Amino acid sequence: RHICGGSIIARNLILTAAHCTYGQSARVLKVRYGSSVMNKGGKVVAVVQINDHPKYNPSNIDYDVSVLKLAEDVVLSSNAQIIEMVSSNTQEGGRNAFVSGWGALYSGGPSPNQLQVVEVAEEDRAACNRAYGGKITDRMICFKNPGKDSCQGDSGGPLVSGGAQVGVVSWG
Repeated sequence: RHICGGSIIARNLILTAAHCTYGQSARVLKVRYGSSVMNKGGKVVAVVQINDHPKYNPSNIDYDVSVLKLAEDVVLSSNAQIIEMVSSNTQEGGRNAFVSGWGALYSGGPSPNQLQVVEVAEEDRAACNRAYGGKITDRMICFKNPGKDSCQGDSGGPLVSGGAQVGVVSWG
């Protein structure tokens, strides 16, 4: 069953959110890659190691990143590519980005069978922090699109701007 998204950052490594993997055993996790249809197609590979960020804090979801080591290398193809990572994330405000996943179509709603993509715009950190009651840490960035958003099941998926991953879907 689908739990969270992720992105290929090396042939045997998947980047996801730590809140998706925290407290989990690697032997119960599997990764499906190379398919845009939920629970079908592509290839399924076992996870052999979970590396949650050592400073991950489940109470405030700070440092919400995890790297999964796969039992075998990903076979790269037009449907499975290593994502370029942004070299630095100092820009604030004005960026557009894309979020993709199989998360619920609305809060409490069903998940789609086909991978969804939504364009989102970066929000000013101070405004975002006010909107979320001061819970935005220095490791978090905020993107939004009124009426369209990531939802349950999209966590761990990539936030991509200019062809490079700039973040991981976490919360909010």
